[in-house]
Amino acid sequence: MIIDDEKDLADSIAEFLELKGYHTAVCYNGLEAIEKLSNFESDIIICDIAMPVMDGLELLNTIRSEDQWNHIPFIFLTAKTTKEDMRHGMISGADDYILKPFKLSEIDETIKTRLQRNKQLIDQNKTDKQLIEHINELTKKEKQIFKLISEGLSSKDIAKKLFVSIKTVENHRYNITQKLNLEGQGSLLKFAMAHKNTID
Repeated sequence: MIIDDEKDLADSIAEFLELKGYHTAVCYNGLEAIEKLSNFESDIIICDIAMPVMDGLELLNTIRSEDQWNHIPFIFLTAKTTKEDMRHGMISGADDYILKPFKLSEIDETIKTRLQRNKQLIDQNKTDKQLIEHINELTKKEKQIFKLISEGLSSKDIAKKLFVSIKTVENHRYNITQKLNLEGQGSLLKFAMAHKNTID
């Protein structure tokens, strides 16, 4: 979605992106964009800051407050270059800036970068959700050991706390790692610490 009150500029960007294979929607102020977002599934938003009716910052705040839209990468396209403007935008949740004047190739490169990063985040979230679901498949003892691992305890410490052998703890750790499809040294510790509140 391209949002800019300079119609010729917005239309030119849309035409360029269409030639690059993107499906685009063009709006000329923030309010129009909000109305169109209800019927247009946008993967990325490119938006001017200074616009009538609803400016870019107001639009960004609205989008970030809505669950169905707050994941969409948001790029400001603007001639406003003060550090205060940029800081305000980034605090509000902007992902990037493209400063006017610019080359159309800059937009293409920025879109590709942001879409790739967004895909990585989505894929990571899906992976984490799948792993969290696997946690529920652990046995009672495995969940107990998982929780102790999340607290940073070593196998020796866990064995002492549970009155079992270190070998028993290591066997449980191996089984947990297999069930969670984790790979690499330290992967279980890293995952357990990141999800320490998953198990009561």
